[in-house]
Amino acid sequence: MEIRGKWAIVTGGASGIGRATALRLARQGAARVTLVDVDRVGLAQTAALVGTAAELMTLDLADVREAAAWFASVGAERAPDILHNNAGVVSGAAMFPTMPLDRIGWIVDVNLTSLIAATQVMAQRMRDAGGGVIVNTVSTVALGTGFRDAMYATTKAGVMMFTR
Repeated sequence: MEIRGKWAIVTGGASGIGRATALRLARQGAARVTLVDVDRVGLAQTAALVGTAAELMTLDLADVREAAAWFASVGAERAPDILHNNAGVVSGAAMFPTMPLDRIGWIVDVNLTSLIAATQVMAQRMRDAGGGVIVNTVSTVALGTGFRDAMYATTKAGVMMFTR
C-alpha cells in the first residue's frame, strides 16, 4: 500500500510499537496520523516526533462504549485508510488467578473487546469508502506457553483468532 497522503489511526500510539508505527507512517508520507492512547504525556512525545501529521486523541479503550462511539464519530465523514489496533496492557503485579475480577475485565476490554469494536466500525466505513487496511498487533505469546501472564496471552490469542 502506498502510504503517501493516507490517513492512519494508531491505537497505543504513546509508546513502543505504536510509536514506532506512527513514526514510520509519517516518514512514508502519511498525511494524518491519529494517535490514540490514554497516556497524554506519551501521546505528546510521539506527536513531537511525528510532526505536523500527528493528531492526538486521549481515549480509554477500556471504556468500550466510549471507544466505539469515538471510532464511529471519527469515521463518519471519511474513513481512515489504515487502522492499526496496537494498544495492549499486561496484568501487572497481581497475576491470574489472584487478580481482582475488574482487572481481568480491564485487560480483556483494552486488548480484545475494544479492538473488535474498532474493527467492526472501521471495516464497514472502509468497505463503504472502497477499501483500507486494518492491522492488529498480536504477540508471540499467543502461539504457546512460556509467558507467565495468562490474561495477556489469552487476550492476544483472542486477537489472533479474531484476525484470522
